[in-house]
Amino acid sequence: MLKKALFFLKFRPRSEAELRTYLVKKGASEKETEEVVGKLKQIKFVNDEEFIRYWLRRRSEGRPKAAWIIRQELKRLGVAEELIKEVMGDQNSADRDRAIKIAEKLKGKEREKIMAALARRGFDWQTIKTVVE
Repeated sequence: MLKKALFFLKFRPRSEAELRTYLVKKGASEKETEEVVGKLKQIKFVNDEEFIRYWLRRRSEGRPKAAWIIRQELKRLGVAEELIKEVMGDQNSADRDRAIKIAEKLKGKEREKIMAALARRGFDWQTIKTVVE
């Protein structure tokens, strides 16, 4: 099972919950799952705090989205809500930075198109208004 877990981790970092689900799907018993996850946590191959940081970086570089959407994605991936709040903290300035990055890519487009693009990515009206002005 350790080989299967390492193969799963080969493509991108995973949350602990994702790894557990994968191992169960592959037929691991509860005891095997605990052993494998324990080993991987011990050697820091699985760390939900680092996973949150990775996800934030990925979302800032690729297709930036609003913080509340990132939080939802992390919850869906099985990361504890308390840990998400602790690591992410206040994302208002980061949201503004992500929105500015999107708006800069769309420079020269109509104001309405920029606003619509920001809204589709989950930014609130106040952030959109601030960035567009």
